[in-house]
Amino acid sequence: MVSYAFPISVTNLRQMFNEAIIVEDDLSRIEAIILDAKDKNKGINYSEQVDVYLTIWEIKLLFLKGEITESKKIFNLLSEKTTNFTRILCQEPYYKQIKDCSENKDCYCDNQESLMNLLDPRFDNIDFLKESHFYNYFTDVGVEIDNGESAPIPIKEIAHAITSSLNPVQLLLDPPNIKITAPKYELGSSKQYILDYYFNKSRKNILIKLEDEFQKGKAQNLEFYKAYEVAVEDSNHYFVFKNIPRTPLSTSIDKNSLYYKMYVKEDGDNQIQL
Repeated sequence: MVSYAFPISVTNLRQMFNEAIIVEDDLSRIEAIILDAKDKNKGINYSEQVDVYLTIWEIKLLFLKGEITESKKIFNLLSEKTTNFTRILCQEPYYKQIKDCSENKDCYCDNQESLMNLLDPRFDNIDFLKESHFYNYFTDVGVEIDNGESAPIPIKEIAHAITSSLNPVQLLLDPPNIKITAPKYELGSSKQYILDYYFNKSRKNILIKLEDEFQKGKAQNLEFYKAYEVAVEDSNHYFVFKNIPRTPLSTSIDKNSLYYKMYVKEDGDNQIQL
């Protein structure tokens, strides 16, 4: 457990979080700092601004670990804590909004100074969750069933694929062999370099997890549960792999470094590559 003697403050916490990355590149240390600060931010010592700041770094930590769905859930919690960003923060903590506040020095909401005035636009932003950035690095892969004539079978209701022996059909995802590096940033790094660090660290950890699951044969049941609109008042359901790291466009000879492979598992270990 990390512990420290000086008072909890946004400035002190930011220094500790940055040191955990810049000096040690250790995500477990960030987690320990958050847990210790939460433990100290109680009772008469409680600060709502510190609580919100720790929530911002929970979002950042989960994203770096590759736990994107959980990161987005904590973002929703942040919105609840700040009443849809009308209290404490006044705005979503994105780079431009933080920078505008720090330069103008006039960010207030509910007649109180906004926490945005205490944030650093480069180190405290959560721009990695903005769709305009996010989908340059990640994508969702939907799975449909072919009718044998190169056309998908429309699935109008939630469905489960089963074999003739009534066992679930399963999908196994084999990730590409691409090697993603995530050089840690420095105090003088640009906002884009820091943003790239977040995306590359997250993608690297997701690919490590996917490879581990593939090696262990951890498959998912082929279930069609997600509806999407294909026409007015018409929708199909599909299976989806969410938040899949994009691979670079390249002419590399090693095709395994570029493509995902998907296998269907039917009744035991029988596998069919898609």
